[in-house]
Amino acid sequence: AVTGPEAVAMLRNHDRVLGEIASKLRTRPDGAAQAVSDQIEKSKQLERQLKQGGGGQAIDDAVAQLLASAQSVGGQTIVAGHVEGLGIDELRQIVDRVKGSIESGVVFIGSAAGGKAIVIGASTEGAIEDGLLADEALVGAAKQHGGGGGGRPSMAQAGLKDASAIDVVLESAIAE
Repeated sequence: AVTGPEAVAMLRNHDRVLGEIASKLRTRPDGAAQAVSDQIEKSKQLERQLKQGGGGQAIDDAVAQLLASAQSVGGQTIVAGHVEGLGIDELRQIVDRVKGSIESGVVFIGSAAGGKAIVIGASTEGAIEDGLLADEALVGAAKQHGGGGGGRPSMAQAGLKDASAIDVVLESAIAE
């Protein structure tokens, strides 16, 4: 048991930490526990939304934004982007929807969530016929930056140890 000055120091430290938490949650220290509970419930609701019916508004917005940034090179559409905080299932949904929205081309999308970084690539049939293979481009780019992965010409994925390398890997995959 901690007593005396050590106990006072420990309580002061706890008060300081609670104050920091409350500040980040934009509430008073006595409301921090409820604010954390509210955030957890909100997070669970968003996860349920993502798992139901195509992922909800967040996925729709990501698809629209990525399609708006698409570039055309040599008759092929190139779509590449970084979407924060999505898991692999949501990322696959986005890649599939973007790929289905372009006539011929490649899609490379990366995300970091939970300390992990992943990039998924996809090529349409027309792009594959022109030699634009998702697996070769993505896996090669990931290996150059300390990652690894695999797949097939139409769909590939790569994991990265360093989430800050996502954008560099996306650029390298496009250059392949």
